[in-house]
Amino acid sequence: MFRYRYVDVCFAGPLNASYAAGLRYFVITYDIACKYGVNFKSRCCNQDCNFVLIPTPEDDINIIFCVNKFHQESHDDDCAAKSALDYAKYVGRTCGEGVETIWAKMNWLRYSTREMSVGSRIETLSEHFNDWNWNKLQSDP
Repeated sequence: MFRYRYVDVCFAGPLNASYAAGLRYFVITYDIACKYGVNFKSRCCNQDCNFVLIPTPEDDINIIFCVNKFHQESHDDDCAAKSALDYAKYVGRTCGEGVETIWAKMNWLRYSTREMSVGSRIETLSEHFNDWNWNKLQSDP
């Protein structure tokens, strides 16, 4: 029996590729990082499991979980201090919400993509995200 969740696979895929490329320090921002990150390494990096999402033969991966600044106010003081981006190394003054800002503009796509096959849905979303990125690139000075 595998001990992982679908969201583990979403995080582990890019982490695995980045680890293979030589990166060893990761900061993951997530709305519930204070709870989600507690057992992440045991679920995803444990070499004793039959199915390892992030194989780390040297076992020198550093993963820090932080709560996005927008969601931090809803956490209690102890949790907010432990998982604050303000106190994390190597993040600068980021808010951690950059990935989510696109959905305010793209939410309407759910109506046209929910009936599509998986391949069509991925292609349609990719085209809209690429257009979003292109427009941001063109509008920056």
